[in-house]
Parts: sequence; structure tokens; C-alpha cells
Amino acid sequence: MDNVAAASDEIRRIVNNGAPTRFARGWHCLGQAGNFLTRESTPLRVFGQEIAIDQRADGELFASNERCPLKIGRAAGTRHETVAPSCNVHVTQGAASRALAPCWPVLQQDGLLFIWNDAEGAPPRADQTIPRIHGSDPGQWTDLAWNEINLKADPRDVIEHLVDTATFFYESTNRPTFFKNVFEDHVATQYFDGPMRREYSRHATEDAPEHLIWTNSVASYFGPSFMIDELDYVHDRYDTNAVLITAHYPVDEHNLVLFCGVSVKRSKDLGLDPQEFAADQSARILHGFGTDAEIWQQKTRVDNPLLCEEDGPVYQMRRWYEQFFCDVAAVEPQMTDRFEYEMDTTMPVDMWKRTLARIPVSRVTTGKQPA
Repeated sequence: MDNVAAASDEIRRIVNNGAPTRFARGWHCLGQAGNFLTRESTPLRVFGQEIAIDQRADGELFASNERCPLKIGRAAGTRHETVAPSCNVHVTQGAASRALAPCWPVLQQDGLLFIWNDAEGAPPRADQTIPRIHGSDPGQWTDLAWNEINLKADPRDVIEHLVDTATFFYESTNRPTFFKNVFEDHVATQYFDGPMRREYSRHATEDAPEHLIWTNSVASYFGPSFMIDELDYVHDRYDTNAVLITAHYPVDEHNLVLFCGVSVKRSKDLGLDPQEFAADQSARILHGFGTDAEIWQQKTRVDNPLLCEEDGPVYQMRRWYEQFFCDVAAVEPQMTDRFEYEMDTTMPVDMWKRTLARIPVSRVTTGKQPA
């Protein structure tokens, strides 16, 4: 197995092949569309270059290079109704004979704005669409409680959370009793079930009706940067359905913008305002990413990590991720063929319980918490 170290008589040397020479092919979320629905052009740095988001007279958004020669007459900070995007993506008004500047396909969906990137210049692929967040009943859900942070990090570190079982022991309030990954085509999924960690457990009171007992999660990356996590929270007094959005786009080779959004399904059984619950969950999850960011900013890129069995299918995750950084013709079956891996959580859960059992004794005898 890839995760297991080579024979002990071999000298293992760290391999760093450097950052990718291109940005990932696929849809990238730029944030909430409402932030760009203004009468002014919105400049943005993404994929290592300056682009501008503008609004057409019909209200639709489009993206172009900030210095697109076909946007003649547009002064900085203004939007001219008469200026229509005309380029290799938005060909309008017979301007195809002019020198064409790169522009970007965009998608407005579920209140979010997406931009398509492809180093080969191909249009968005019909088989790699972003699914609707709330399916067929968006009216039953709260607005997305949205947060964002700027990070100096490698996008690969962000997406590898999908296979990182240990994260749930140290950052989540739940302990994994079922953990499985499935990769197929452009979708990578994590299945997770687990009870509330004992050290966070408390009896529900009138002041704390939201006591959590169990969490079921199905989290999928649709392409290289946009994840939808369908969550079922089992409380002692009611159940809650929520959707977590985790997304990012690269600013350049070393920096990215990370988004976190939470929407909660409205229910008369919910013990508090659903929009407040969504906002609290979003802030808490983003705080967890902030903790990870402290590590990411100090990391050295390692392309041959030495892992144990319980680290999950990191190498297969990277094979899947590689499909977005090569030409379509160069995509290999090992990047897209269906792959399933179910983690045996028995040993790590048992060790975690033993660690928790040591904490009271260690605090009494040494005044310190065991590592």
C-alpha cells in the first residue's frame, strides 16, 4: 500500500516537486454573487492575474481580464451600459474579428458566483456541473451564513481534509466510528458517522437545548475546489439538517481565499433561530480552518509523505486531484476510476479513549495534560 513505509534498509528522502505549473481546471467559487451586483466594476486577483467582475444591463455578471481591450471606454470604478463583453467566451455584436482577450465563463447559482478555469481554454464541461445546494426545496432552508479568510496555503492541503481521520479527534466535537472515502470521476466523497465526544458531552438544560448526540455527514468535492457537505445532527430533543459549503479559489501560487457557508433546514422542532444556528456553525467551522492555517503556513511541500495505515488514502486523493492539473487528454484511469477506502476506526478510537482516561490522573500527578 502507498501509505506504508518502504523497507527499513532504504533511506527515505523527502521529495518536493514544486507547486503545479498551472491552476486547477474546473469551477471555482468567488463568493456570494450579491457582493458583485453593483454599478461598479469589481477588481479581483485570481489564478495569478487581475480580473474584473462586471454586471450587464440585464443584471447578469461576467468576468474578464481587467485590461481587456474589448472593454473600451470603461473607466476605473464605473460600468457603462453600452459596453458588452466580447471575447473568446462572450462573443457578441460581431466583434469576433478583433483581437480577442481571455475572458472567463461564469455561473450564478444558489446565490454564489463561480468562475471556470481551463489552461487549455476549453469551455465548461457539461459532465462537471455544480449541483444545486438544496435540491428541489430551497425555500425550506435558511440563507447561507457565509464567512471567508485569506490564507497563505497550498490548495492541496485544504482538500486533503477529506481523507484526514485524525482531524475529527483533535478539531471536531465528534468521534469517528465510520469513515469512508470514495473517488470517482471528478467527485471525491467522505462518509462520516460519529457520536459526540465524551469530553464535550453535557446534559441538556433549558439554557442548552442544543445538546448534540450524533452526526452523520456526506461531504463531496465536485471538482478541485467546491465541497457540499450534507449534515444530519441528532440532538437529544430534535434533529437538524444542515448543509456546509467549503470552497476556495487560488489568488496566486502561494495564497488562496477560503470560504465557509452553512445553511440549516427550517423546522418547528429546532430549539433556536435557524439563521443564528447556521451563523454559529459557520463561524465555528471557519475557526477550525484558521487553526489549520497556522500549520499550513509553516508546511513544506512533501510529495512522498511517510504515513501510517490510519492516515487514510492520501496518495489516492492526490492521484484524483492531479486530473485537474493536466491536459484532458493526459488524464489517466487511476485518476478517475472508482476507488473506495473504508477506515477501520477501532484502533484510533480505542487509543483516544485511553488518552482521555489518562487526563484526570495526569493532571493530578503532574499538573499537565498528556500528549
